[in-house]
Amino acid sequence: MAIKIQQFDEVTEYKIKIANGGEFLFDTGDATGTLTINGNLNVQGETTTVGSSDLVVSDNTITVNDGESGAGVSLNTAGLIVDRGTLANAEFLFDERVNTIDSSGNDATPGAFLFQDTDGDLRGIHTASIKTKDNQNLYFLGENTTGILSVTGTVDYEKQVFPYTGTEITNNQSNTDRLVNPVDDDIIPNIKSVKDYVRDYHKYNFQDKIAALTDSDTFVVAFDADDPGQPISKIEITIDNQTNAVFKQSSAQFYDITIQENKITSTQTNQDLILEANGSGVIQTSFPVEIEKTTDPTAPADGIRLYAKDEADGGTGLFFVNENSTTDELISRNKALLYSIIF
Repeated sequence: MAIKIQQFDEVTEYKIKIANGGEFLFDTGDATGTLTINGNLNVQGETTTVGSSDLVVSDNTITVNDGESGAGVSLNTAGLIVDRGTLANAEFLFDERVNTIDSSGNDATPGAFLFQDTDGDLRGIHTASIKTKDNQNLYFLGENTTGILSVTGTVDYEKQVFPYTGTEITNNQSNTDRLVNPVDDDIIPNIKSVKDYVRDYHKYNFQDKIAALTDSDTFVVAFDADDPGQPISKIEITIDNQTNAVFKQSSAQFYDITIQENKITSTQTNQDLILEANGSGVIQTSFPVEIEKTTDPTAPADGIRLYAKDEADGGTGLFFVNENSTTDELISRNKALLYSIIF
């Protein structure tokens, strides 16, 4: 049965009542009709369902949990729920049970906004920036303060902090730290960029106590046999791109000289080992000099060469060859006396 309402003079109150559990329908004929209410709409039922495709609200605020009489949300949470069909619904809630740090620094302030689903799993926030009010601090806290701030999911985040050349931060000798400027001084670095900075800073700055490097061709490099592809442990000193000294576990090399245990040798095959005093100085030793036996050497271009071989008529086994290719044995005192008597 339809009810037709005619227009009457203005009244203070107008009431329509139907049977309990009944249904009252305003039918505008089709989905394009409009029902307009001039004034407030007060719905006192348990559930209000809006079946429209788009809900447009002119008010700039929406209040939920209206009528709360307790200190906070008595039901612990209040907010909005997004129906996700067969997946767990998404929730944007204010939860009284979560403690946070407020703008005054109080670290036990109850209540925080949650982005989660109805399974209790927290969901992410996709936004461009987060800004505090009136220059207040921004705190990042984990559960029980054990959480971390991470950039997991980004690709080579450290290369967004510093310009890289390969796997190393790009070198710039004109800067005080010998490294290129960061992309932005205000970028928060990750651990990888910090480790790379410390490594590369030491690579280009550890000799500052000696001299300010203006080029990258003078440096010291340490190698360890525990590193992949490194056969031995050693330290190399390079000056102007020339490796002048190499220190190993049991030897040291300086230019063309190698010191190993108690032996000094030339690193070049068939090259002379020269001991030379400066100016009018001489080479001295406080101990006997031992010469091992060898075959006859070639004549020197200047001076003489002393060497040892099996003893001959001279009775010493100490021989010489001079620049004129004269070869003979130095004679002992006894043989010299004997030859003087005979001859």
